[in-house]
Amino acid sequence: MMKNIGLFLLTVLFLMLAACGPEMPENRSSANAETAVSPSTSHSSPEQNQMEGVSERARSMMSISIPDEYVVMRNPIPPDEASILRGGETYATHCATCHGDSGAGDGPAGAKLDPAPANIARTSQILNDGYLFWRITEGGVGEPFNSAMIAWGNILSENERWDVLNYVRALGSGQVMPDLAATQDKMLETAVAKNLITADQVVVYTETKTVIDAAIAERKEGGCSKSGDAIMEELFVELVNTGELTETAVDDFIIVQGVLADAALMN
Repeated sequence: MMKNIGLFLLTVLFLMLAACGPEMPENRSSANAETAVSPSTSHSSPEQNQMEGVSERARSMMSISIPDEYVVMRNPIPPDEASILRGGETYATHCATCHGDSGAGDGPAGAKLDPAPANIARTSQILNDGYLFWRITEGGVGEPFNSAMIAWGNILSENERWDVLNYVRALGSGQVMPDLAATQDKMLETAVAKNLITADQVVVYTETKTVIDAAIAERKEGGCSKSGDAIMEELFVELVNTGELTETAVDDFIIVQGVLADAALMN
């Protein structure tokens, strides 16, 4: 029953991120001035390369020197509800197609890009205002990034860029959740249309996922220190033991997850 636990849905991943991730400071711009990791070599932290869960790509970002005009920048717009709402609208319009609804770099337009779009939901938690504003403003064409990231400085206003940064940080911290319901429905519809799963499996899958999501949401206040796979295995056992799910339902859920992942429908 417990094999392939790692193939849980993106929604579950972000509920877990909300449970285990850091709290969003009330004033992120002031927090950055003292605690954010700076990717400038002259402002780097000796603990950078010891951070758990940080990809090699993110680590390499930390060693890049920021142009002087960006080094001292701090977000002047508080990450309040209004700013995050504005930033979410900008993100949905201009950013999600490459970086994905979740910010994990899994948007449809980014699927064939090399290098792939960054997981900005994660890197926004460890890179400072100046670096992120620089990347949004000037893009990533050419050295040292050689990415398809366009320069948004002449497209988005300065305030729009700061708002979208507030949104991405809220997304990465779990303060806001992407609207993945439509994405999930489309994914399942595609799988049925391709005869990868049946309509009956969709019903069992969505019902089981609802129970799993609710159980994870209840754990949000407690925090966690275990890996995602360990949490899911423990949760499945708990839900079976309490009778909220059957072993058959869990097995079917994992089977559908595997089919979706193998067919690249979860990307």
